[in-house]
Amino acid sequence: MTGVLVREPSVDERPDRAQRRASVVLHPAFVATVLVLVLGGAFLGSRSIELDESISAGLGRGSWDALWRGVAEDGGSQSLYFLAVRLFAFLGDDPWVIRLPALLSAAAVPYPLYRLVEPRFGRGVATRAVLLLAVSYSFVTNAQEARAYTMLAAVLTWTWFVLDRALETGRFRLWLAAGLLAALSLYAQPLGVPVLMAQAIWVLADRRRVPPVPVLAAAVVAGAAAAPFAYLTLFEAVDHTEWLGGFTVARFVELVSAALGAQRVSESVALSIAGVVAVGLLAGLGALPIRNRVPFRDGGLLFALWATVPIVVLLAGSVSRAYFSARYAVPLVPATATLAAIGTERLRALDRRLAVAAFLGVIGVLGARTVTGYRTEPVPWVDLEAYVAEQATPDDMIAFEPAYAQAPFEYYTWLQGHADTMARPMPPSIGWTAPRHPNTEEYPDTEIAPPEGDLWVVVRAEIGVSEVPDIVARLGIDMVEVDRRSFGDAVVLRFAAVGS
Repeated sequence: MTGVLVREPSVDERPDRAQRRASVVLHPAFVATVLVLVLGGAFLGSRSIELDESISAGLGRGSWDALWRGVAEDGGSQSLYFLAVRLFAFLGDDPWVIRLPALLSAAAVPYPLYRLVEPRFGRGVATRAVLLLAVSYSFVTNAQEARAYTMLAAVLTWTWFVLDRALETGRFRLWLAAGLLAALSLYAQPLGVPVLMAQAIWVLADRRRVPPVPVLAAAVVAGAAAAPFAYLTLFEAVDHTEWLGGFTVARFVELVSAALGAQRVSESVALSIAGVVAVGLLAGLGALPIRNRVPFRDGGLLFALWATVPIVVLLAGSVSRAYFSARYAVPLVPATATLAAIGTERLRALDRRLAVAAFLGVIGVLGARTVTGYRTEPVPWVDLEAYVAEQATPDDMIAFEPAYAQAPFEYYTWLQGHADTMARPMPPSIGWTAPRHPNTEEYPDTEIAPPEGDLWVVVRAEIGVSEVPDIVARLGIDMVEVDRRSFGDAVVLRFAAVGS
């Protein structure tokens, strides 16, 4: 009897398109990316442009010659961000457009971070890591400011990811890409150098997997790409670090707190302290070299080096300058968030309910701090400029104390088209009708021709009011204060000539 061949029904093994879409939408990295965009973008234009942001606006919207002068003076620092601001010029000149590159950069961090964590510690830890990152105030608040710190975080996180893949696969092009990204980070913000040092230590810790030829080629690519930066730093840059001052315990604590997700502690003390303590304890637990799915050298070492080496380097370098500004810690937040997520996994081995409670508690504290941060605005520059523009005339003169307060003020003068009706500024002037890099030198000790009308003085902080008599005296005529009005941390004073 001849056997009958029975054909099995064919099965389409390709996943359904709707299922694929659902898997992408529900992927933890995608969820965290959306969360960053929502938290960071909800109030992207709600606060006034501040000093550093006005520099980004000026160099991003001014002439190419002005861009070159400003970039050269800063040694190439943040030039990548200034170019990104130019790229979005078609959207307009409002504050949210100037800040958009920072937000998009922040949104580019969760995916490579997830891909770094998941193979080492599993989907659960990777999910918790990107969610902790997405609600950390240090990370989100810098995604709302027109500065390069989230851009630096993005470039460095991608560098870690590409390096990890290069070590894993040995592919030549990945080593070249890692070298290019490392050089690119210098143009985002050279404060990323300590993180590059951490990456070098991590690579050397696994020398057996390091192929000499690709690494040499990557070094050549990095050197060639970084050559313009090296030239600008050595021969064109001007030292702008005087304001950093020397080492203080308070500023060092601020740096560490920001690395743990709580920037501007003084504005929300209870939430910030709770967040710092919780993340710090979990991160410390996560940093312990306990064997997990992979040896500590291959797993936790990466994130421990990422979080600690830069802080040690900055501390060691504080002999001359204390590089302890809180925003310098933004590139470290992905590492501390990951270590905290690993810490929750270690708690899970002891008590599952304790681990869940710890994670939800940290998410709640960090999220609450992030949401409450939206109301913070040191100086409402848009209102301050509008107040002066409404009353000042071209016969008046306007001065700024300190001189750099002119930069955000004149951003709004330029944006609102008030340049032709505004009081003329005392030297130095940055002239926002053709935005240039702000000249932050103090006014020279020479007499200045008095105005035909009144003198306006914009003081950035209340303590600066004591400097106003010297400014008035330099005009060489008797003037009396006729009006004073506060705008947050700034004060506007108006003086009229005696007898006028």
